[in-house]
Amino acid sequence: MIKIEHLSAGYGKHMILNDLTLTIPDHSITAVIGPNGSGKSTLFKSFFQLADITSGEMYLNKESISSMRPKQLAQKMCYLSQHHS
Repeated sequence: MIKIEHLSAGYGKHMILNDLTLTIPDHSITAVIGPNGSGKSTLFKSFFQLADITSGEMYLNKESISSMRPKQLAQKMCYLSQHHS
């Protein structure tokens, strides 16, 4: 299960997500859809601390993501960006 509580995140002073609360149950297929610039990538980048989180908490199977070491999180989740550099 993924649970997000009151997440606010963005880049520097530019906040993209404001007070987002979301629960994705176990064994489900979930699509995150929306127009360009709506915060889809920022949401996923927040899990891996690639966006600036100003408030809120994220949980993976009831364990706080902020308390996980990067290696521990990488063993449970991965993120593949669409951006090529």
